[in-house]
Amino acid sequence: MYKFNEITIDDDKGIIFLCGTKYKKESVYDKRNVLKKYIEEHYPKKNVLILEEHFVFGKREGYLSYDDIFLKNLNDIETLSAAFANGIIIIHDSISTGAELAAFASNEMLKDKMCVLEPDSTGIEERKISAFLELAFFSTDSKIRRIVYYPEVYSFEISEKHVEKRTNFVNNTITPILGDKICSFIDYCKLELDIRFEKMKFGKINNSVGVISYSKNDNELQAYVSGQVILYQVMGLLSINDIRKELRKKKRLYEHIDFVCGQYKNILHHTIQEKLKSETNTILVSVKEINVELRDVIAYSLYMLQALELISILKEKELYKIGLKNNLGIFLSELNDIVSEEDNEILEFLNE
Repeated sequence: MYKFNEITIDDDKGIIFLCGTKYKKESVYDKRNVLKKYIEEHYPKKNVLILEEHFVFGKREGYLSYDDIFLKNLNDIETLSAAFANGIIIIHDSISTGAELAAFASNEMLKDKMCVLEPDSTGIEERKISAFLELAFFSTDSKIRRIVYYPEVYSFEISEKHVEKRTNFVNNTITPILGDKICSFIDYCKLELDIRFEKMKFGKINNSVGVISYSKNDNELQAYVSGQVILYQVMGLLSINDIRKELRKKKRLYEHIDFVCGQYKNILHHTIQEKLKSETNTILVSVKEINVELRDVIAYSLYMLQALELISILKEKELYKIGLKNNLGIFLSELNDIVSEEDNEILEFLNE
C-alpha cells in the first residue's frame, strides 16, 4: 500500500497565472503575451499559465475542452487555476477583470498570492479600480499587491458616438521600473510548501496552504486539502508504475479521471488512518479554496499537467491515453518521495 508523505517542496518551478481582458493569442500587442515573454526570460523555470492558450469550451483542434471533464462554470475554472498557482497577476483594465479581481480577492486562500497591475489613472482619465473595489479589498492591511504602470493609450472606436480608451504596454515591452516590481512580486511567491497533516481541533480547519486538515466522524474521515497540494500529490501518483500502466491504456477520459480520483482517495484515506491508528469506511475530501467535487479537481489537475507539458493526453477517436513526458520525471525526482510504498507494520496493525 502507498501513503502520502509529509515533505517540504522548495523549488522555483511554480505556476504564475495571468488574467486579463479578451486574449489575442498571436498578437504582439496583447499585454498577457508581453508579460508572459518577460517572465519566461527572467524566470525560465517558471510555468506561466494563460488559460486561453490551452483550453476552450466546446471543441477546437489543438485545445483541451472543458466540456470533456464536465466543467461548465468559468468562475470554478479560474478559481481552481488560481488555487493551483503560486502567484496570480491580474492585468486590470476592464469590467470583466474587475469581476475576476473581486472573485479572487473575496477568497481568503488566494489573497496572499495576488498582484493587480493597473494603468495610471491620469493617462487614461479613469480610475480602473472603483471606489467599491478600493473599499472592499484594498484597505491598509490588504495582502493584495498593487502595481501601477504607465501605459500607451489609444482610442478604440466602438461606434460613431462611442470611443473607448484602451491601453498597451509602451512599445509592447516591460520597462525596467515595472519589471523590477513584477520580479519583486514573483520572488515573494517563490514556492516553499510544507505539506503536513494536522488533526482538526474543535472543528477548525487550518487554512495554511500546505496543511491537510482532517477529522473523524463515526466511520467517516473528512479531509480538507488545498488545490496546490492536490496538484503535487497527483504528480506523485504518476510515479507509481501500476498507475502509469493503467493510464497508458485507451479509455474514455472520464474513466481515467475516475481511476486517478479513486487512487488518490484510497491513498489519502490510508495515510490518515495510519495517523489515527484506526479504521474508517470512507473519506470525504474537500478542497479548501472552492466548493467543488474532488473528481472535478482531479480532472482539471490532469489538464493542468498537460498545459505545463508534464504529461500528454492523447485522443484517438473517442478514446484517450495519458503518457508521461520527460519533464515530469525531472520534476518528480525533486519532490523527495511525495508518495511512497509503505512497509507492512501498519498493515499488520490494521488487520489485528
